[in-house]
Amino acid sequence: MTIIRHSDCQALNAAMTEAGYEIIAIETYHWPDGVTETEILWGREAPPITEADVPF
Repeated sequence: MTIIRHSDCQALNAAMTEAGYEIIAIETYHWPDGVTETEILWGREAPPITEADVPF
């Protein structure tokens, strides 16, 4: 399974859905400075990412 994490963004969420990914989990962080941040874990059945897929 391939899993991707990114911040909650309507445009990115639509692109991930169109690419066949499903939401695995939604994580919300409440930082001490009062900022709230939401991240979404997306996943789909696909070959795992290999070292050759990483550009660095």
